[in-house]
Amino acid sequence: MTAPLLLTAKRFERILDAHPDLTGHGFGTYRSPSDTAEQRRRRFEADRATLAGEHGAVAAIAAWLQAHIAPIKMPGPHAYSYALKHVAEDYFGGYVSNGELIAAALVAGYPMRRLGLVVVGEQFIGNR
Repeated sequence: MTAPLLLTAKRFERILDAHPDLTGHGFGTYRSPSDTAEQRRRRFEADRATLAGEHGAVAAIAAWLQAHIAPIKMPGPHAYSYALKHVAEDYFGGYVSNGELIAAALVAGYPMRRLGLVVVGEQFIGNR
């Protein structure tokens, strides 16, 4: 690992510690109405572990955000993590999980707040 990736990995670990419900799905995990509490717990733990293992992807997304996406003052209709994850997917040419995008934005220092199950930047995120 290079020094910047180590630094980002440490930031990522702090983000995970600060947001114990952050998973690859975003905050929380998929819930089927028929799941037992034990099934939900196991799914959450698996989703959390998967995200925790993606520090390389999170570092790449964080670097991309810093290089290509700048905060702007006026919120727009796409000021949420799920829309931005699709922009990242177009750039990287593959799947980016909502949790990876959220974690990367937090690692990169973008201000975020939660609104229900949707994460919104304090300022709309626009193209640089």
